[in-house]
Amino acid sequence: MTRVSEETGCSKDKLTYTIDEYYTVFYSKQCRHLPKRITFDACGEKRTYKHNGLSGAILYWLLGSWTLDKK
Repeated sequence: MTRVSEETGCSKDKLTYTIDEYYTVFYSKQCRHLPKRITFDACGEKRTYKHNGLSGAILYWLLGSWTLDKK
């Protein structure tokens, strides 16, 4: 949320988001809830970010690369 806020100039308290897609296959049932694609509404501007893959560690997901989906 911090990144989207900085990129759009929209304060974090005005951001909303929808998780469009989850990881459905992973190493354990506990990890299947992780988002794969998220769309933010940043003060009227829609931006979709996708995650570029999971490694074997949950920490990687938290710090892993999210890119703007330009579809």
